[in-house]
Amino acid sequence: MRLAIRCARQAVRAGGVVAVVDTQNNFYPPAAVQLGLAVEQLLIIRTRRPAEAFWAVDQALRCSAVAAVLAYLPHLERARARRLQLSAETGGGLGLLLQPATDLRPSFAGIRMQIEPVAADGSVASGLTDHAGRPLRPQHLITLLTVREGMPVEPFVICLNDETDSGALPSRSVGRPAEASPRRIA
Repeated sequence: MRLAIRCARQAVRAGGVVAVVDTQNNFYPPAAVQLGLAVEQLLIIRTRRPAEAFWAVDQALRCSAVAAVLAYLPHLERARARRLQLSAETGGGLGLLLQPATDLRPSFAGIRMQIEPVAADGSVASGLTDHAGRPLRPQHLITLLTVREGMPVEPFVICLNDETDSGALPSRSVGRPAEASPRRIA
């Protein structure tokens, strides 16, 4: 969710709002504000049924005043996923749809990624610092599953510092449990 909020924050820099379709009634606006979104930039839509959530996401993606839509939509059927892709193209905003890692159905997303936590014991990328010399700890292993406009890359670790809102990619190889050591992108 933190990475999605950061992406949404970038999308609203040119104007518009972030529509959060809160299907689980657990979105906490003060946390989004702490990550850099202004309260005035948030439109929170709470839904009770999956059909309502889908409709809200679809309408928000079609709206040109919405810079980004953030929603958790588990078990999204293929036809509905295609409809949301077309809605995003119509409105021009960014759709950030979160799904469980177990949902391996085909997607129409321009970029589809799997995000996994990384042990924060410092062993993966110790010694990384931000621009001010403060230590960064690896937090997420990102695997790009689909990249519509380009070549997929191998998994990489991104290190974030929420206090300074900075990030870095490790400059050396990181291992993924039970898999070969991947390359990183810079």
